[in-house]
Amino acid sequence: MSKRIAGLGLAATVVAMPWPVYSGVLANGVTEAAVATAVPYSALSFPSAAPEFDIIDPGTISTSRRKGEGTLADALKGTVSILSESAEQIVIGRSVHEFGEYKVSQYIASEILRAAKDTQFPADTLFAIAEKESSFNINNRPPKGSALGLMQFLDQTWLEAVKNYGAEFGLGDEAELIRTRPEGKREHHFVDDKAEEERILEFRRDPYLSAALAAKNLLAAKERIEARLEKAMDERDLYLPHFLGTNGAATLLSNAEEKPNATASKIFPKAARFNTAIFKAEGNQLTVGQFHQRLRSFLEARIGKYSDVETRVKAADLSWTAGFENLVYDLGKRLATAMRR
Repeated sequence: MSKRIAGLGLAATVVAMPWPVYSGVLANGVTEAAVATAVPYSALSFPSAAPEFDIIDPGTISTSRRKGEGTLADALKGTVSILSESAEQIVIGRSVHEFGEYKVSQYIASEILRAAKDTQFPADTLFAIAEKESSFNINNRPPKGSALGLMQFLDQTWLEAVKNYGAEFGLGDEAELIRTRPEGKREHHFVDDKAEEERILEFRRDPYLSAALAAKNLLAAKERIEARLEKAMDERDLYLPHFLGTNGAATLLSNAEEKPNATASKIFPKAARFNTAIFKAEGNQLTVGQFHQRLRSFLEARIGKYSDVETRVKAADLSWTAGFENLVYDLGKRLATAMRR
């Protein structure tokens, strides 16, 4: 059994590498445990002009040994388990950052950071929103409503975001499938093929897509709100459109100035129905002014812990790369030793 590949050097004479590799967009059946230890393929950067090697089935090669003949697979007994332990340590060491009480895998942290860079959105703010929305749980689904994923997109909000911005992030085909029809004061987004619609909704579990589309939505909402209110929007209010929608955020900001003592839940009855506790304090309904300050505090209380997130994620990437190179070198030495026996 022989197959040509490029770029792996001695590691290409593979015996399967013993850690899980992230192979694309998350879909049904992916567990949180798998995500916590996943290594995105993009992290494995090899020289583009690397030589080619044959991948050979170890069980078909004989090696000369002091006591008779044996296969390469026999000669490598014990090596795979050692390498497996080494690989596991590299992945585990790379997998977790601590931000206050939250532990975030390197994979998820790097995907959020990549989304922030690609959309030119403040990284600390995007991390703070992810913490507030899902505690960094990409499979989070509350008992009420249709929210799912890192940024807790509702079904309709997600379909709209994919239709508007999906093509920028590799979802061009999916964006073309999404249609709209009038429904009350808004447009209803849908896909004719319900299986396809469900597949698109499952992309909310992908941390990069969820973070990137949330950032695009918030930046677009910021522009619309500023145009409507005819003044610049305070960065402390960037979370408002995600929680209340563009119109809701604009309504809150205008009412916070004009009617700060009005009851917030009466102005936002739908949001209050799904998020009752946020609209109350010590059993009392919050005023618009109090509600506005509470939403601001969600980010203000969180942003500080992510001030050095870019430095930490980059350092972890470098550490993992060095560990991986050492692992490949060790594999090469062990293979060479086995072949000489």
